[in-house]
Amino acid sequence: MAVCVGNGDVIEADHVVMAVPTPALSRIDFIPGLPGHIRDANSAIRYGHATKVAVVVEPRKPLHANAFIGGSVLILGWRTRRVLYGFAPSTAEHCDADTLAEDLCHGFGVWPETIERIEVMRWPQDRLTCGTYAHVSPGRFAQFRRSLPHRHGRVRFAGAERSSWPIYMEGAVESGELAAQSLMEIEGRA
Repeated sequence: MAVCVGNGDVIEADHVVMAVPTPALSRIDFIPGLPGHIRDANSAIRYGHATKVAVVVEPRKPLHANAFIGGSVLILGWRTRRVLYGFAPSTAEHCDADTLAEDLCHGFGVWPETIERIEVMRWPQDRLTCGTYAHVSPGRFAQFRRSLPHRHGRVRFAGAERSSWPIYMEGAVESGELAAQSLMEIEGRA
């Protein structure tokens, strides 16, 4: 099996683990193409279009809330000690980092002047993740886990959607480990 990577290099392999978010599979050319049932199962998974904001604040004032719903821009926020997190919907993609951070601080009753660091991740713009949390098309939830392929010939598919943690990074790692383990068993290396 030959795998052609983005820079044009060709890698020869006996097996391949495709450890990418499901929406990214639609941008990968398989020759021969994937069967229709695999394409259909993969296309049922969608990723949300939101921006995540993380703000580290000075430990001067105790934070009394653990979470909030609704702000001027953000739809929700939560915290872990001095780090405040929030999600902004796709309609807020025009907002700059300072505006998002200030809205997050206001949601927790924290002065924006206490901000030490701001990180903003605009998930839909990230070509490797293609969005935020996975969700399925209407009417497909009950069957998507059974129909989502884990393998096709010498290709193993791995990712959060194929795990017991279907929307978390831990699920992506778990799925990748299981795919690698299955290949090692086939090769007699386990």
